[in-house]
Amino acid sequence: MEDYIQNIKLRVDELPDHDLINACLASLKKEEGIQTVLFDKQTITVYFNPYRISQEEIISELNIAGIKTSLFEKKIKGFRGWLNNMAAQNKKNFGGHKLDCCDLNRKKHVE
Repeated sequence: MEDYIQNIKLRVDELPDHDLINACLASLKKEEGIQTVLFDKQTITVYFNPYRISQEEIISELNIAGIKTSLFEKKIKGFRGWLNNMAAQNKKNFGGHKLDCCDLNRKKHVE
């Protein structure tokens, strides 16, 4: 079976010292299922196999080591906002009923 790799990008809440970062990265790399760990400024990106280790376990391991992190949700919130805006515009333009191609560009007959 081919390995399936996901990544998780975490924001570091407080910048730890260099020794703590190195110790944490070394312990993470020893975990089964973790392929690569990248630390850049205040972000940690972990590439892992979700069948062997979960995101929660990775975050827990970092918290135990003393590195407090939070997920990057900026893109998700932006996309969710865009979808909600599009839904509101569609409801405004087309009403609450489902679209039917036979109803488009036709006047409603009143009897």
